[in-house]
Amino acid sequence: MDISNFYDPQIKIVGSGRRENFQWDYRRIPTPYFHLYWNDTPGGSITWHGNNIELNSSFAILIPPFTVFSESSHKSFNHNYIQFTAEAPFDLVYPAPKIMELNQEDLREFQKLKDLFCNPEPQPRQFLQVKYLVCHTLLKLEESDFLSHTALSPEIAAVMKMIAANIEKPLSNAALAKAVNLSLSTLTRHFRNEVGQSLHSYVLFMKIRAAMPLLKSSGQSIDQIAATLGFADRYHFTRVFKQYTASTPARFREV
Repeated sequence: MDISNFYDPQIKIVGSGRRENFQWDYRRIPTPYFHLYWNDTPGGSITWHGNNIELNSSFAILIPPFTVFSESSHKSFNHNYIQFTAEAPFDLVYPAPKIMELNQEDLREFQKLKDLFCNPEPQPRQFLQVKYLVCHTLLKLEESDFLSHTALSPEIAAVMKMIAANIEKPLSNAALAKAVNLSLSTLTRHFRNEVGQSLHSYVLFMKIRAAMPLLKSSGQSIDQIAATLGFADRYHFTRVFKQYTASTPARFREV
């Protein structure tokens, strides 16, 4: 078996760490990356579509990109988190929190992560443990957790491919509708029904996701990245980036 023929989903760690005696009060957060949370003490909760999930050490929770959720707490708690991006097929995980029940082996692995986070000196083992837990969690996803291209209409699948292939160009809903021979109202209605998000929001989400590695490693200025991704200017880019990540591009680059 030639491993060079395997598909690499390009998993990239955006951030990770531990916060002790932490409190939440964040409303309606949509972000372009995955969140993997494990709270080893109770006190924090996630709210999604009116459902409140009280976090504790018996399970981890995976929040896929573009999930609109809120975080709150009724007392201080200890919070371990990993933020990451992943390419296909994980770009089509349905945007809803996934509760991952932990067996004894899983708990030991999250405990190892906690112990590594408590060490003030970064270690190679910390990065490896973070990457291991991300891969281990993604492998627990089931087929029903995905928005499979095979489950999408040909027109919506084609639009998603066009967006991905032309992310550095200005993309209007009207132009996308024309490309697949649908009226604008039909395309926007079907896209929301099949993908779970508006077409305009999905385009912006994909642009912000493309911006994140550019901010971290390209060396381009924020103005250049804004122009590259088809934003009107730096200020438009900053406003949209903050909407999706709760951070400015400049701050994200520094972290």
